[in-house]
Amino acid sequence: MKQFSLYSKRFISLVVAMTLLAMMVTFGCTTKNSKVASAREKAQAWNPALAEVFDDEMDYRTLATLSSDEPFAVEARALLRKRIAHADMIIWGEALNIADLVSTDGIKRRGVLIKIERMLSGERKALPKEERDQISLVLSNDHPYFSADQVVGKNLVLFLRWLPGTGKPAFHWHGNISGGRLVKIIARVLETKRAGEEKDKPKRKDDLLKE
Repeated sequence: MKQFSLYSKRFISLVVAMTLLAMMVTFGCTTKNSKVASAREKAQAWNPALAEVFDDEMDYRTLATLSSDEPFAVEARALLRKRIAHADMIIWGEALNIADLVSTDGIKRRGVLIKIERMLSGERKALPKEERDQISLVLSNDHPYFSADQVVGKNLVLFLRWLPGTGKPAFHWHGNISGGRLVKIIARVLETKRAGEEKDKPKRKDDLLKE
């Protein structure tokens, strides 16, 4: 009888341990999935005024071009300021591939696969697990005027804005093909923003975000 009681206790202990383990695994999976869900749950309602800011497009103009005093360059710098201010994520990455796609509305578009090198703003874990190393983007039109060699292998800065809800797309975005100088400018603006010194910080000659 004592031996049977001992086996019963061991069996009960084993069942309890397995139950706790299952609960921990379930909780862990739920927590990971909830990080993605919470990012969209916390997303602000989409403002149509941001459609030009997060336009699902790539910008191929160089920083030297954007540094000019031409009207288009002044407008581009204003948009860049807005992207930094309103982006939920800013990502530094590399364009790996471009593919032709056919969307659900029958319109041919291009998809771009981006390797995420570094998060400049936001948390990588807020992205879906399968897109934390590489993220797929769909351009808003077929861009007949550029070739793959203008994009593939190039570094870029990706500005991402979450959309609330559970539908697709999960976000709108804009990409700037650029080198490390733009990253330094963005990092400086973010640092200034965090420190609350924007209005007092002296402007630098190479600051593309000048008014």
